[in-house]
Amino acid sequence: MLLEQAFEALAKSDSNYQLPELLSAKGELLSLLDPRDDAVEGLFRQSLAAAREQGAKLAELRSALRLARLWSVRGRGSEARDLLAPAYAAFNEALDTPDLAEARGLLQRLSHAAAAP
Repeated sequence: MLLEQAFEALAKSDSNYQLPELLSAKGELLSLLDPRDDAVEGLFRQSLAAAREQGAKLAELRSALRLARLWSVRGRGSEARDLLAPAYAAFNEALDTPDLAEARGLLQRLSHAAAAP
């Protein structure tokens, strides 16, 4: 599998800046096979932790967005909102980028769902 080759190449290099995206990509692919697989959440959590460790704000937003989407689908909307809101709030410019627009939209949906009786 091409993704496994990417992980192997990363392990051999001195750099791991691609780790959050590789973990997220693996989670996305696994979720296509079985969205209920608990490994999906684990991969997104690992991706988020790696992004935070690196101080990579955009990778953190993307990881938080993927995990928040998963939690939202699984009925954990308030947790999803609590996770995504601070990652989104870290940005104060270029708010029209696709990642930030998607995060804003999900936050709005989660807020509306929380406000609904």
